[in-house]
Order: sequence, then C-alpha cells, then structure tokens
Amino acid sequence: MSLKSKYGLFNKIIEHNSEALKALSSIREYDNEEKDYVIKNFSEAMSHIRKMAECCVKINQSIKLNPLLKKIKQVENSAFKPVNSLQTAINLGYEGSEVLKELEEDLFEKVERMTQDMRDSSSKSFDIKNAKTPHDLIRYFHQKGLESMFNMKSLKKLHSDKFIQIPMGDNQPISVIDLEGKLAKQDLENLDLEKLKYKPLKAILELYNSKDFHKPGDEEFKAIVSHDKLVTMIELGCHYSELEATIGKKNLIKFVFRDTDFESYENAKYRSQYVRTVLKKLEFKVNFHKNETKAEWTGEDEEKAYKNLQEVVRLAASTSDLDLGGSHIEEYPNKAVNAFFKGVTDIDSYLEECYQERKKDDKKIK
Repeated sequence: MSLKSKYGLFNKIIEHNSEALKALSSIREYDNEEKDYVIKNFSEAMSHIRKMAECCVKINQSIKLNPLLKKIKQVENSAFKPVNSLQTAINLGYEGSEVLKELEEDLFEKVERMTQDMRDSSSKSFDIKNAKTPHDLIRYFHQKGLESMFNMKSLKKLHSDKFIQIPMGDNQPISVIDLEGKLAKQDLENLDLEKLKYKPLKAILELYNSKDFHKPGDEEFKAIVSHDKLVTMIELGCHYSELEATIGKKNLIKFVFRDTDFESYENAKYRSQYVRTVLKKLEFKVNFHKNETKAEWTGEDEEKAYKNLQEVVRLAASTSDLDLGGSHIEEYPNKAVNAFFKGVTDIDSYLEECYQERKKDDKKIK
C-alpha cells in the first residue's frame, strides 16, 4: 500500500474518532423533543467505532477484522443496558429526578469513561481484550491507527527511500516520512535550513533548535512531510494533539487538542481553557465541545503561517502536566497565557514558581 493511501485511511480513522467521541459525549445532552435521542447517539458512536476498526484492518493487514467486530459487539451489548435504562426513564418523564441522576452516573461509568487499563498505550494492559467501554474501543483503534501511520520502524522497512532521521544534537532525532523522497539525498548531518525548501518542516526544525524551546518528556517528534505540508501527532501522557499545516501558495493550519477526562483530572478544564485563550489570541477560529478543541487558521501571510505553526507546537508542548492536581493553572490562568507569549514553554514549572513566590509574600505579611 502506498504512503498516500495509508495517509488517506489514517485521516478517516481520525474523522471517525472525532465523530464517535462527539456522539458519545452528546448522549446525556438529551433533548426531550427528539425521540430516542440517547439511543440514537449511542448507535452513531458504535457505527463510527466499527468504521475505525475497518480502517485499522486496511491500514495494517496483520490485524484481523472478525475478532475486532466480535469484541465491539460484546462491548456494545454490555453498554446498551445503561443506555436503554436512561432512555426509558426519559421517556417515562423522570427528568430532574434522583433516579435519572443515578442512571446518568451509571451510563457515564459504563459507556463514556475510559477505563484505567486503556489510558496508557505503553502498558501491558493496553489490549483490545481489556476494553470494557465504547470509549476504550475508540482509544484502542485510534492508537492502532496512529502506530500504523507513525510507526517509524515499520515505515522504514517498507519505505526506506522516504524515511529519514534528522539529527538534533543532544536531543532525539526528528523522524520524517518524506512523501516526495527528496530529503534523503541531502546531507542531514549538516542540513542548511536557509536552503531547505520544505517550509513547514523548516519551521519545526528552527523551533527545536531554539535554546528557549522546552521539549517535555522523551517523545520523539514524528511527521509526514512534503515541501509545503506537515502532518504530525503530538502525544503528552493521556492526551494528544493532531496538527496539519500547509505553507506556500495556500496557508492553512489545523489543530485539534484533545484533553484528558475533565471528571478524572481536576485541572483538565482549566488547561483546555488556557489552550483556547492562546489560540484565539493567535487569531485561530476555535470550536470547543466537551474536552476537544478544534482550531483553524488560514491567511495569505506566509510569514505569519510559519510563525503560527511554531507557536502551536510550542503551545502543545506547554500543556504538559497542567491537568494534574499539583498544577496551579486554575489559580493563575492569566499568568499562564502571558508567560506563553513572553516565550515560556515550561508553563507548569513557571506557575509553580509563581505559587512559591506568593507563599513567601504571605509569610512576610504575617
């Protein structure tokens, strides 16, 4: 299968992933005027999950479809019970009652929530056998699509002429699949950025070479590129971002930030608010639903597109650990935004410094 075909299938996985999560998170936003709203949203989510599985099998032919469909059916049957109970209660007019609240909580636990086994894709427990909820299935199939598209070891074997690793000094190299196959012919050890015609990639390399850029964790930056386009996934713990950029005759940046579960991570909603505020200041059009932020920027100014691409990557990096209980993002939302635009990327450490300074000042007052 060609890289372009794989990329097309991967895009379909991402689209079905978004639609499945949207339908799933809308289940409890029922409208009494629309009949069987809860069941309809549940059925729509399961339909998109099946399509994700089908795409995963096509993109990675070592995966067999029938066992996946069997597991999906098993999870669907189990999850339908709380869905049907909630729908029945709504139809009987139990809105606003304690009974309905209990049914909503049960549905959240058995349908919407991601279980612990499926949170960390690097753990041994991350297996389709351990998927218990529809959200678990979405997480699993998204990860499998991600691994198939950005598994650099596998892609290196299949497309050795298009796979390259760009040295980044003391840091991990940046791994790239070059759809045009031109970069492999260049001296990557002494890559002259001034002469590099791959504009989006050039923006990333400049950013990573910057002394001020704080790259969190040990995640390797992996991307699919051409002379005017870059597609990448940025993973930080349980949450991840999708980024697609085009710079040249057309300037377009699409960014999707999916945060961790707001009910499980106490500061996730404040982190999400921080992300949206920064994006709006960068003049992105921003849409927000539940824990998913979708942003898009387009314009004729190529220089601004170049800069905004760097800022979005820096923004994704700056969100590391801001959803955790020890983060001070809730107390200092404006300081976080202002610090970002002053060039700070390690926002979590910066806010900790702000907190410690305030504690010192409080002691002085006493």
